[in-house]
Amino acid sequence: MSNRPIWIMFVLCMCLSISAAAKPGHRASTRSPYARSIQGAWELVWPEPAPGTREMKLITANRFTWTTWNVETHAPLASGGGGYALEGKSYQEQLLFASGGAAGIAGTVQGFHVEVKGNTLYQSRPPGPDEGKEVWRRIR
Repeated sequence: MSNRPIWIMFVLCMCLSISAAAKPGHRASTRSPYARSIQGAWELVWPEPAPGTREMKLITANRFTWTTWNVETHAPLASGGGGYALEGKSYQEQLLFASGGAAGIAGTVQGFHVEVKGNTLYQSRPPGPDEGKEVWRRIR
């Protein structure tokens, strides 16, 4: 099974993210020792994606995008992206676009605590109504 349709969609989402983030007032900043280690392609491993789906995230020097898709049909289920700010272990994503099941969070800022250990990225939200943890594995 080829991953070509997935990568094409992933690159398209990244291009949209970069284009949208180029507008004034949408600048990302990185003031953290994690600035380089957080960059890369990541696959969500926990919480485990729904059966038959995969979720990937791409983080560049100042932009991010993520996509969830059906592995059998290659159809995207949700995606989002924009700029981010990283100061120390405080990571904030400014969602400039979102689609599918995530459309309701477009235009919001999502805050996380991040830590990179080897090829694993840990993201967690502070305790509260949106509390949650994510574990991402670097894709090589």
